[in-house]
Amino acid sequence: MQKKFITVGGDSICYIDEGKGPPLLLVHGFLVSHAVWKILLPKLTPHFRVIAPDLLGHGDSARPSVDTTRYSADHQATRLGQLLDALGIDRCPVVGHSMGGKVAVHLTAMHPQKVSRLMLIDSQGMPQPLPFLGRLVLTPRLGRFIFMKLYKKPAVRAYFKNDVFTHPRFATEEMVDEVYRCLELPNGRAALYATLHQTVTPEPGFVEKVQGIKVDLHLLWGTLDKIFPLSIARKLQEIAPAATLKVLEGVGHSPPEEAPDQTAEEILAFARADSAGAGVAAAG
Repeated sequence: MQKKFITVGGDSICYIDEGKGPPLLLVHGFLVSHAVWKILLPKLTPHFRVIAPDLLGHGDSARPSVDTTRYSADHQATRLGQLLDALGIDRCPVVGHSMGGKVAVHLTAMHPQKVSRLMLIDSQGMPQPLPFLGRLVLTPRLGRFIFMKLYKKPAVRAYFKNDVFTHPRFATEEMVDEVYRCLELPNGRAALYATLHQTVTPEPGFVEKVQGIKVDLHLLWGTLDKIFPLSIARKLQEIAPAATLKVLEGVGHSPPEEAPDQTAEEILAFARADSAGAGVAAAG
């Protein structure tokens, strides 16, 4: 994967732009980067021009000061819309994983003309009680101290091994090292802690945003997701009855890494069914 950089809205955005054909936007989740899609790319790029950016505060994108920037889903969605404009993409299917699903819903709500279809993979957004560790990290002062000072590489490794994946083998040292490298970049921890408060926390208005979606909505979910369990997908179907749901048996929170073949098949079928047509892509 060749990283590219572009400045939109005054912020440097790192992104991948590979493949030929209609454009397809992939949005990653909290703490990780475009690398979450790495295994899928060879399966998608023969058919689509895949755009996979790093959200602000993640990967190698900018980490502007928390004093001047809100790390909210709306702000992230604004930058994604500006990125599509800068790349000459008028409209395309969008896939959002985990926190990226919440950002993708905001993008659809804010710029409905840009999103032709929407897929949410084990998505964040629906109101739900936070686990003990989540409540602890978000407590004033103590939570900030824990995240800024005590959240070291062993804690990152444990999070992926115990919470994200169904089997520790998926939490490779290469992946953990890359996540930790980005966490330790200048202003990295502050940006991610602001993201925890401003995006990851439950949002009361999310239900209304989902109900307002006019394009086709497809849900892809692992049955063993410990972070956003399958019951979340069922609730999404209740508020958006037209949404379709594909369940991946024995898969945890990150289907792109745990079940890349199945996930790629679902994304390809989803994107190919884009009856609205793909946006006009500039030569990449």
